[in-house]
Amino acid sequence: MKYSFIEARKKSIFGLGFKIWIVFIITVEIILIIANIVISTQVQTYSDRKDDYISKIEELDENMKKLFNRQRTINKEAKIAERMRDSNTKLRAKIKRIFSLTPKDVIFHKVTWNKDALTLEGYTPTKDAFNFVLQTELESIYGSTKTVFFPRKTGGFNFSSKNISKDRTIKSATE
Repeated sequence: MKYSFIEARKKSIFGLGFKIWIVFIITVEIILIIANIVISTQVQTYSDRKDDYISKIEELDENMKKLFNRQRTINKEAKIAERMRDSNTKLRAKIKRIFSLTPKDVIFHKVTWNKDALTLEGYTPTKDAFNFVLQTELESIYGSTKTVFFPRKTGGFNFSSKNISKDRTIKSATE
């Protein structure tokens, strides 16, 4: 006995709505996995870039410190060079003044000038001609001056004047 007007169909366990939901969930999962992979790749790329930038910043900081130290060294050297130039200019002016003040009767045979001392050797007709004009000027320039006079048979005196700078005199006293 059959009570149905149509023949019975086979029914599946999963209905059409359930299948649509499963396909939707799997599709969303695949999209999320792809998005996760893309985002992870970008995060890794940005992290690598960040590490590169940090290392570049550290390198630039180190270079900046080196340049700053170099600048300080150059500034110190420039100040020293300027002081030396000023000192040399003043010393040359004073030595030029010594030569301009030298009486015509005083004759230099030998002039030796190094950075710490000036040695003058020559002839003077009288000790006073040397002492009054040149000796006072030499004492104002140099810290220690010592002049020795040697009488000549023909008259006048040969002299040797050794003048040591103030800085060298101070160094010798401290050593």
